[in-house]
Amino acid sequence: MKPLDFVNLRYKPKESDLICLFRVEPNKISMKKAAATVALESSIGTWSELTTEKDYMKKLFSGAEKPRLKIIGDISCDVDGGVECLVKVTEPGNPMYIYNPLNGEVNDGVEGDGVVMMAVDILPSELPLDASTYFSSVLKTLLPGLVKADLKTDFENCNLPPELKKAVIVYQGELTSDYQYLKKYL
Repeated sequence: MKPLDFVNLRYKPKESDLICLFRVEPNKISMKKAAATVALESSIGTWSELTTEKDYMKKLFSGAEKPRLKIIGDISCDVDGGVECLVKVTEPGNPMYIYNPLNGEVNDGVEGDGVVMMAVDILPSELPLDASTYFSSVLKTLLPGLVKADLKTDFENCNLPPELKKAVIVYQGELTSDYQYLKKYL
């Protein structure tokens, strides 16, 4: 299968589709081919050629303004893989480090210049039963409001609980008002 087999520029998302936002800067290929590669990699669950680009991170962190990117949590813990600034695996007792893209330095903790990286490779096994039970009990309280919501009406009048409404990025194929800033990346 070729990457372009995964691109249908006329596809209209359905209400049930999960829509993800990817930042893509093609390097010596067309935007269409870059988008096709993202689609292909997404469909098979691998990210063999897509990276965070250390050069992009260096450019981002060398600007006059502090970047909005603060923390990257990578549960795949693929050292030097798809997230290039994931340069080491951390432990539950010391789960984070700072990666400074300007000089490549790595310092344990959350203080310093750069992006905070969390890369505990056994993180899924670290979620205790009581935390899982509590989390599901909180989510369960949101279900009645979700069931009662009218998702056929406009976003302002759909009656979603405020906690869920604030989390909605795209509604009926359009960015919600809180996420209009994403248009410049599309």
